[in-house]
Amino acid sequence: MRFGGGRIDSVNDSEGLKSLFPARTPETRPRVTDDTVTAARVITAVLTIAEQQLLHC
Repeated sequence: MRFGGGRIDSVNDSEGLKSLFPARTPETRPRVTDDTVTAARVITAVLTIAEQQLLHC
């Protein structure tokens, strides 16, 4: 069975990939806010508590 009928001209499609995944710049990089840091700390704390509870079962 053969899928697709198109012809592949080139395996190197770096320009196409660059347009899909542009390089991160200071303007496009997501900003880290205090809320983001707080959420990460809460998630880490919850996971740590859950791991401790599993170890003591």
